[in-house]
Amino acid sequence: MRLEKNNNKGFTLVELIVALAVMSLLMIAVVGLMIMNTATNKRLKADSNVQSEAGELYDHINDAVMQASKIEITADGTTYSNLDKSNPASFAMMTNAAGYNFEKMVIEYAVNYNPAYGGGATVDKDICTVTFELSGDKMYVYRSYGLMTKLNDTPGIIDDNIYAQDITSAVVKVYEDSNAMELLINYNKQERTYTQDNYIKVRNSYVIKHQK
Repeated sequence: MRLEKNNNKGFTLVELIVALAVMSLLMIAVVGLMIMNTATNKRLKADSNVQSEAGELYDHINDAVMQASKIEITADGTTYSNLDKSNPASFAMMTNAAGYNFEKMVIEYAVNYNPAYGGGATVDKDICTVTFELSGDKMYVYRSYGLMTKLNDTPGIIDDNIYAQDITSAVVKVYEDSNAMELLINYNKQERTYTQDNYIKVRNSYVIKHQK
């Protein structure tokens, strides 16, 4: 009986080098794909976060402006309101088509009165004053009430009042003829940019139009 010779010599050095090279390329590709996916997820999360913040801020501003009984806007160092048309601080003087750099907006509107929150009055309505104030890259929002003082926020530029951040610029425009305002806010979060253009019409016609 003839025995066949076992010719199993294993891998040669060249074959091992080739195999290691192929494995290295595969590992590099897998790591690269993981890094790319991680970066994509971070960008998507940043997009989602900034759009969520922008949406919440828009809803808050929209609700306050629409029901406003009084609005004051501070932009480029001047506080504007519905004064006499000839007054340099009247909304009627905001004629720059490019808008003005937003700094602060104070809005008053009526709310249902609840004596449980202070005041002890026998009235149906209270006045809420809400302030939107831009400082650095953050928008601060705080409220105060004429009667329901237990609901008052601590006013000013404090962490508790931060409502949105990562803001790079905010431009305000007032359209007196149409009784509306526009607030254009630009965001940049983790190198992801987002722009929100808020055009809001005020229900009460006397709020933006000049007094006489």
